[in-house]
Amino acid sequence: MTEWTVVTVVISLVGLLVAVATPIIKLNATITRLTTQMENFMKGLGEFKTRYTSQLTECKRTHADLYDKVDNHERRITVLEAWDMRQAQARAPRAPHGPAGLSEMEGK
Repeated sequence: MTEWTVVTVVISLVGLLVAVATPIIKLNATITRLTTQMENFMKGLGEFKTRYTSQLTECKRTHADLYDKVDNHERRITVLEAWDMRQAQARAPRAPHGPAGLSEMEGK
């Protein structure tokens, strides 16, 4: 082998090494960024779950309070309607005893 053949082989091997190593290095950097982003995403997801759980608990408590108020409101309406019916019956004019006009005929 001549010197130039050795130089050519060495240059070829260096070129092959650079051609293979460059994408591997880029891929490694991309994988590192992706791993960091996934860690941040999982951390954010955990925080979201915590906030969601506390908000859901708050919404359930608020719903229960409103339901109790509405249920109590329905009872108050029923009581008021019953009271109004009793008042209306008390104010209603009562019919004279016996058939209509009977008391007038007795007086004649």
